[in-house]
Amino acid sequence: MIVTIKCTSPCAGLMDLEEGSDAYCQEKEVNEASLLELKKYYHALRAFYLDRSQLPADHEAMRVAIHYISLPFSAMDTLVHQLEVAIQEPTRPGVGLLTIAAELATRIGALRINICN
Repeated sequence: MIVTIKCTSPCAGLMDLEEGSDAYCQEKEVNEASLLELKKYYHALRAFYLDRSQLPADHEAMRVAIHYISLPFSAMDTLVHQLEVAIQEPTRPGVGLLTIAAELATRIGALRINICN
C-alpha cells in the first residue's frame, strides 16, 4: 500500500492556497483519492484479521483474540478519522496532516510519499 499526501509547506502560508485555485484543487484531489484508497485497504486489512475462520474455535480464546486484535484497530480508526478531518479542513497546517499520515502508514505497513511545495 502506498499513501500519497500532498501539502503546502508551512512557510508558504495559506494565501497561496486560496479555495478554487489550481494548487488547492490539485492538493485536495490527490489527498481525497489517497484517503479513499487508504480506507479501502484498511477495511480489507481489518476484515482479514477479524475473519472468524482464522480465529480459534474455543469461545474464550476467540474472545481474547478479538480483544487483542481490536485494540490496535480502534487506534487506527481514530487516525483515519483525524486524517479525514485534516484533509477536509484546508485551514489547518499541512504539518498535522503529514504526522497523522505518517503514523497511520507506519501502523498498516504502508509506504508514504509526501509531495510538498
